[in-house]
Amino acid sequence: MTVEGPHIIASAAVSGLHIRNSFKENDPEVAAICEEIVDILLSIDAHDNKLLSPLPVKLRTEVSQIKEELEQVHGNMNQRVNLSRLKDELRQLCQRLKQLCDNHDIFYRWRIDRELGLFQGELDSESSEKERPNSDLIMLSQYLFESLTKYTAYQLLTANAKSKDRNQVKISVPDAARTDAQSLHFTIRMMQHLHLLNTTQILHLQASELVKSAQSSEASEAKQKATDVQREIVKRQREYLALSLGALQSRLTSLERFEEAVTTGREVVEIRRKLVDLNKATYGFDLGYSLNSLAAGLEKLGRPQDAVKTAKEATDIYLDLANRDSETYLPNLAQSYSQLGDYFYRSGKYKEAMESHEKAVKLGKQLVEKNREIHLPGLVSSMKDQANNLVRCRQLQEALKLYGEVAVISRELVEKNRAAYLPQLVPTLRNKANVASALNQFEEAVKAGREALTISRELVIKDRDVYLPNLASCLSELAVILDKAGGAGDALVPAEEVIDIYKELIQQDRETYLPKLAQSHRNLSDYLQRCG
Repeated sequence: MTVEGPHIIASAAVSGLHIRNSFKENDPEVAAICEEIVDILLSIDAHDNKLLSPLPVKLRTEVSQIKEELEQVHGNMNQRVNLSRLKDELRQLCQRLKQLCDNHDIFYRWRIDRELGLFQGELDSESSEKERPNSDLIMLSQYLFESLTKYTAYQLLTANAKSKDRNQVKISVPDAARTDAQSLHFTIRMMQHLHLLNTTQILHLQASELVKSAQSSEASEAKQKATDVQREIVKRQREYLALSLGALQSRLTSLERFEEAVTTGREVVEIRRKLVDLNKATYGFDLGYSLNSLAAGLEKLGRPQDAVKTAKEATDIYLDLANRDSETYLPNLAQSYSQLGDYFYRSGKYKEAMESHEKAVKLGKQLVEKNREIHLPGLVSSMKDQANNLVRCRQLQEALKLYGEVAVISRELVEKNRAAYLPQLVPTLRNKANVASALNQFEEAVKAGREALTISRELVIKDRDVYLPNLASCLSELAVILDKAGGAGDALVPAEEVIDIYKELIQQDRETYLPKLAQSHRNLSDYLQRCG
């Protein structure tokens, strides 16, 4: 996917800040290197905004490569034991960023003005009673407070040292922002207002100078240029507003305030529709993303029909984009088909769900042929959805075959990253076992059930609290399969172990596990009766 400059920079900066926060206490040297990396990224972002145009293609590509390397460093931190190597990698990335600034005449200045402290007292007093959400956006916004917004405000106010300018900046600070989501709103609005004020001021001055400096014979052309600049102002404001509202929507969703999230999401969609009217090629992807986010919110509100309608529009957008540039947008189209299939399924439209999931699987296989390592997890997810659809439509033989294929691919993923993919293999094996049992293919059912049980025991050793309920389910299902296969005596051992587990779990959550304990006792009683 082709990513616009600001999105690349924000993602790279967030990765840098994650690494910095991980080492802030234990290794200040690593934290300092990461701070310098983020500072340089902010310089590139500011340079981009002053140019009033996207980053040059070459620069965008180079920053994108550095972003991917930063994300890889961040993703491998838990496995990394060589601290010296980590520092060397970060220093190299920092040096490459500095070289980019030199090559593209970007003034690296944020560290110089970091200590200005402008507005710091006001911000502290406004936000001291608020607990800021722990999210990537807030982390980046807080860092921006320390550098970007401080510098921008300083430049703005020293250039126009009038009290009304200071008051104008303070307008964006709400007086009663006390809740979690309001705190987020306060943060992004403050950042947005300061940043846009500087950008739009430059644009307005540019438009004014075009008209003032023009000779009478050139006045018409100058006014047209001024009008174009004003349009650029509107476009920029919509872009930043959509980004800010999108972040607020995400935070409201994480707080399970779905009604507010959907309302905010609708506003984002409407803003991005207007941007698409200006340039469909540039903003179509963002509109599709916003529509899918809105669909997810509608589904959480229990409105699957509305979710289907919204997700279908997103899918149509990605289909159009993929027809123009399949290499870039095919992954988004595959994911969108998968989401649409989920919404169809939950709204009871199983035939339509089947069609969408089939398309997702077909596209997933095409993507795997191009890059197996990157796209294999997505294909597995789509195949699971399709297998679940087949079960719902009582096409059990086809479902069993597909669960088998998913299990084979999942084992391949486990070999590459056992910690990440081993837990995901268990549900597939359980589904395979249950479907095989329904088809009276008991040998295959018992084999899959025992494999799921073995993996579950391994997982419980690593994290008992998380995986113990899953172990209980595996044992219970295996007991049912063994009993159905004519081995009630074989079912006794797992059935007795299930009871012991639920006795332990009931101490943690009586309401959830007491009914399951009672059912387990009834099952054991049935098995004993059949054993005579």
